[in-house]
Amino acid sequence: MQEPRLRRLQGLLYIATSRIPSRTANSVQVMKMNEAFARRGLPTELLVPLSFGRLLRPELPRAETFWHYGVAPIFAVRYLPVPQAFHVFSVAALLAACTSSRLVYTRKLFLAAALPFFGRPVCFEAHDLRAEIKNPWFVVFLRAVHKRRFVGVICISHRMARALRRLGVPAEKITVAHDGVSLRSSMPAVSKEQARRELGLPLHQFLAAYVGSLHLGRGLGLIVEAAESLPSVSFLVVGGSPVQVAEWQQRTTRAGLRNLTFTGHVPHRSTPLYLKAADVLLMPYTRLLTIKGFTSPLKMFEYMAARRPIVGADLAVLREVLTHEQNALLVPLDDAGALVAALERLRDDAPLCARLAQQGGVDVQGYSWDERARRILSFLDQRLAAIGMALPPCGLVPEPIRS
Repeated sequence: MQEPRLRRLQGLLYIATSRIPSRTANSVQVMKMNEAFARRGLPTELLVPLSFGRLLRPELPRAETFWHYGVAPIFAVRYLPVPQAFHVFSVAALLAACTSSRLVYTRKLFLAAALPFFGRPVCFEAHDLRAEIKNPWFVVFLRAVHKRRFVGVICISHRMARALRRLGVPAEKITVAHDGVSLRSSMPAVSKEQARRELGLPLHQFLAAYVGSLHLGRGLGLIVEAAESLPSVSFLVVGGSPVQVAEWQQRTTRAGLRNLTFTGHVPHRSTPLYLKAADVLLMPYTRLLTIKGFTSPLKMFEYMAARRPIVGADLAVLREVLTHEQNALLVPLDDAGALVAALERLRDDAPLCARLAQQGGVDVQGYSWDERARRILSFLDQRLAAIGMALPPCGLVPEPIRS
């Protein structure tokens, strides 16, 4: 018996509210995933709101946007000329999706909830379940997931997947795909000493580095306390807005700290050099971190790819990837003393540093953006076939030469 013919979709329409370009981690994740989908040969277009910064610089070259994230220009970025405020972008994006013959892939709950009722195939990538449950559209979303054209949910952690199943999302419409890292070209082939020379960092001091935002719950206070307790260790904080950096610098100046340096924001493509310069990398999250139950931080995978030992907060969601004493040292939340003890242990035990770093480098191989895209597309192929649809035939796009 001949199998029924599947309706071919024309590609992927990825809709996000991220500001492109910007300093946010979510914009990095969005750009990396669009590149990864496109690298698998899938025609991909990213639809985002026209940000205020882009409005001020309409002449910003397309190539500069891709360079900012270190991604290849192998997918399209389209700016809707509407503001994000007052749900204007959401409505405009809904209209764009309804007139498209592509699979809609989105991190926007409103679109995931609304599109199935318009007969449009949609896949939702869930990142902050705590906030999404509070969204008035979440009730509609829980009805939409049972619609035929609701293709599936991509969860960034198993904890999130379990929570959604308990809320009534069908298990067959859920898959887990942790965040990832660019393994092919993200880590420069330089030694620790070379990286420090290039960045002007001390060559012979034990260096503990944190890379990321300085928002509440990231553990900056713990890093300051550790710097006070370990004057022989150099601490480096990479990231943060000018206002945030100024506030923390004032605090460290009042404390008389000379071993803690803030760089402020650096382009994402430049952060790997800082990772390679470090002896140990920090993720000291606290109880104030609002997404601590479901997070899949980009920095965790970038730290692992840098092959440096990690000292991180002992969160259940991080233990989906990290294992204490195997590829990281995990310390209790809000415990500066435990953080100090872990750093002292690593400072005095070079074989332990090497073992943790080596295992982290091995374990991260399964978390590349390319592998994440492959797994997601395999899931989508199965789900689409169940509703008589299919994505275009895909094949890997050769890796472009990057300057």
